[in-house]
Amino acid sequence: MERYLRNQSTISIENQKLLKQKTVVVVGCGGLGGHVIEQCARLGIGRIICYDSDVFDTSNLNRQRFSTEDVIGKSKAEIVKEELNRINSEIEVISYSKRLDLDCMDEVKDAHCIVDAVDRISTRLMLQQLAKQLNVPLVSASIAGWYGQCTVVYPHDDTLSKIYPSDVEQGIETELGNPSFTPALLAAIETAEVTKVLLNIPSDLRHQLLVVNLLHHEYTVIRL
Repeated sequence: MERYLRNQSTISIENQKLLKQKTVVVVGCGGLGGHVIEQCARLGIGRIICYDSDVFDTSNLNRQRFSTEDVIGKSKAEIVKEELNRINSEIEVISYSKRLDLDCMDEVKDAHCIVDAVDRISTRLMLQQLAKQLNVPLVSASIAGWYGQCTVVYPHDDTLSKIYPSDVEQGIETELGNPSFTPALLAAIETAEVTKVLLNIPSDLRHQLLVVNLLHHEYTVIRL
């Protein structure tokens, strides 16, 4: 347990062993997802399943955790798996270079939590449906420029349906873009919420939306 020695004031040895038994599905290996996946691996979550159909390109270099000049054109999911094996060889990493959809139920049936790290609203709403069918929580975040938001959706909450319109495909991030710091911060918040889900610690973000404004350092929780 020496690897997790610095966790122990926050995560007990018993809970550390519990994390080793858990499976997390991270959908998206880019700005948000890359940071979430790395943090989950360093926490010692025993099994990480990740999905991303994209390859790294030059525009990813400004913010994505596993994006480097020598991996341009290579599969994000494959590179992430290689890097995680270097970070923590004690965990199991399964990566799919494809989109996750409702036909992938068998691949994620053992999940204890799903992480939304995508940039399309239709995909977020699909993940909410998938999590409901699997009867597991969904931790969802989105980012745009200086701003981000995060919520935790338990089965049958349908929280994302209250946040996102079904007739819009992408949000304001298409206009504002994303610098390096916003995805890193929101990913850390997502990972903290994933940890609480796995350890059965109640989340203050259930039925609520945390809205982060890094430009003016305003942090607001909205009841949904």
